Amino acid sequence: MSVTADLTQKLLTFNRYVKTEKGKEDLSNIKKDVSVAEIRLSKLLEQGFGASPFRKEFALGGKALHRGPLSPDLLKCIILSKIEKGKLVSSPSKNSSFSYGFSEKGRLVTVSSLERGKILTTEQIFYKKDAVFGIIFSEAGEPVAFSEEIYKNGLLIRYSYYTVREEKIVSARKTVFGYTGRKISKAYELKLREDGSLFRSNFLFLRTSSGYLRSYRVYDLSENGKIERQESPFSLPPYLDF
Repeated sequence: MSVTADLTQKLLTFNRYVKTEKGKEDLSNIKKDVSVAEIRLSKLLEQGFGASPFRKEFALGGKALHRGPLSPDLLKCIILSKIEKGKLVSSPSKNSSFSYGFSEKGRLVTVSSLERGKILTTEQIFYKKDAVFGIIFSEAGEPVAFSEEIYKNGLLIRYSYYTVREEKIVSARKTVFGYTGRKISKAYELKLREDGSLFRSNFLFLRTSSGYLRSYRVYDLSENGKIERQESPFSLPPYLDF
């Protein structure tokens, strides 16, 4: 049985939400995403490493985020807004959390996660038109995660992060963003966990009269099919506003 078929069977067995019309639609969508992502991952692995770094920068802090201060995970940046995102620095130190490699044209091409100067994982980044793909390798050189960023008119409209084992996807998280003008106004997130459970959360972002994010509301669709509502107030510093 394929990984996708196995995950589907677990979902149908344990999660009543996928028996609703919306759940069936979400399940179908994420099945397609996983299948396409596995094919793309395989092709990128066959392609080999991308561009070599021309220059490097480093980061202090930001370990809770994918790529730290340069994280493409906008939703998590907002949710964890009260946690220090980290900052870029020009020189390495024993406290460096990330090492970034940039191409001669200024594109981010490698990201290494560091712990006391030791490399824990290294991410290789690939660019294709309006898409960015990242493969994270363990210290042993095995792919352990895969990410996708899809852009339209310079705005991130979809971010996906997949956990990988033996070059197969075992869990997935996808966020789709909606905008008013060039400001994020809404989003929804699908989480397909390794045990086969599927969760959906809808986000509505509220802004001040000046346009800054003031708070967000969450509408959760969980295993029992109930909707839980929650408003989480927060205040973003200007450099974190979206």
